[in-house]
Amino acid sequence: MKLFFKVDKLVRDCPLFAWGSVSHYRSIDAQEYEARLKDKVLEEAKEVIECTSAQELVGELADLLEVMYALAALYQLTPEVIEAARQKRREARGGFEERRYCSMVEVEEGSEAYEYCIARPEKYPPIIDHPKDEIGS
Repeated sequence: MKLFFKVDKLVRDCPLFAWGSVSHYRSIDAQEYEARLKDKVLEEAKEVIECTSAQELVGELADLLEVMYALAALYQLTPEVIEAARQKRREARGGFEERRYCSMVEVEEGSEAYEYCIARPEKYPPIIDHPKDEIGS
């Protein structure tokens, strides 16, 4: 008896489960390819989160980079262009060496920061009542 398992995702060019299986593929157009690559970024990022060792992490980060490079290629962006943008953003915004975690921001109504946050409630939900002991610098 044969069993079928749903895969329903963008896969690499090499055969999937080549040992004792038959994979069913279809070619996708450019618009779906872009959408599926973006789905793949999330899939690979989730796998990075699940890593428990440096050995696992290096493989999953390599997979994530592979997808990122494929997505960048759709827009004719080279790794060098991306690296230059990364460095420029790092100079402007900093890195993560200080391990700073922001629990909330306090902004004046009508300020540029207020307008930015209020326009993105899914990313920055307003806090109506907040515990005073969480306030830090």
